[in-house]
Amino acid sequence: MAEEILLDYLIDKPNVSSTKEGETDLKVLLKVNASNAIRAKSDEDVLTYTHVCLVLDVSSSMRAAEIDGLKAAAREAIDQLRPGDYVTVVAFQSVVYDIVEPTRLLDASTVAAIKKKINTIDEFQGGGTDMEYALTRAELQLGSVPDSNLVRKVIVFTDGQVTGVPENCLMRAMEISARGIGIDAVGFGKEFDYKFMQRLVSYSNGFTEYIEEASQIAKVFRRRVKNVTTSIATNVRLDLTFTPHIRAKRGYRYSPEISFLGKIKLPGDVRSISIPIGTVERDKEYAYLLTCTVPQRDAGKVRIVKAELFYDIPSMSIVGESSTQSVIVNYTDDPQ
Repeated sequence: MAEEILLDYLIDKPNVSSTKEGETDLKVLLKVNASNAIRAKSDEDVLTYTHVCLVLDVSSSMRAAEIDGLKAAAREAIDQLRPGDYVTVVAFQSVVYDIVEPTRLLDASTVAAIKKKINTIDEFQGGGTDMEYALTRAELQLGSVPDSNLVRKVIVFTDGQVTGVPENCLMRAMEISARGIGIDAVGFGKEFDYKFMQRLVSYSNGFTEYIEEASQIAKVFRRRVKNVTTSIATNVRLDLTFTPHIRAKRGYRYSPEISFLGKIKLPGDVRSISIPIGTVERDKEYAYLLTCTVPQRDAGKVRIVKAELFYDIPSMSIVGESSTQSVIVNYTDDPQ
């Protein structure tokens, strides 16, 4: 079945005047989501097994009530995983501790053993918030299970600003993301640096969520882990090729979380960019907003962007499937 993952677009000015002098600014919204046929299938038919690594902040700034809330949240999060999924738990402060090494969920006794280990994280509390080393440890643990079909995801919980060199932490996140590992971030407390964490997760198209009250930690954590287990497609990327004379400007991730991707650079003769999406969850839409400028032209239809979506669906043995859309502008001399 072709096009299990759909690619569509909207454009704010589908008709452009061919008589107007100068350039015209356009906005293009590219949308990616699972087809209705995929959404209707059972979990067993389309969902991909997951390896989740929980990276938990146990630095000295975490109060006792917050640590207790985090333990409860991590225990409840484990219940969202399915038999066959893997879980790893890392606690970090100035140093990193392996709380649960990569473990496959097989039965109730496996889950109980994992939860028992999670209850010990308060024994390691102290120090600063050195996330760089925690991400490195998470990468090593996720890489120790050699199953290329697994959706590999790091979910970080922290209450403070990163100690050490923040740019090094971002560099690590970028390198980890390049290996196909997604990173999400959940934050709590006045010291949580939301903008920094958005940058951290942006390399893998991850999510950032801020928790205002300690009582909400479990609910948010549980939801995020549950969402990860609904992944259907992996190695998803969106390649965009701009037609000559089209001037690309800026890119934004529009949904499910808004963030600025940056200015679109098309150096020299290279007219293409690639946007890594990573994984696609079954019930979520992924949308990207592009701004560009088109020159004056004679009347007629012109493709301004060629959009190509590539993806794998491991549960259906689909590798390297693709979908293509041409973003078309109609130049017209009709003033209406």
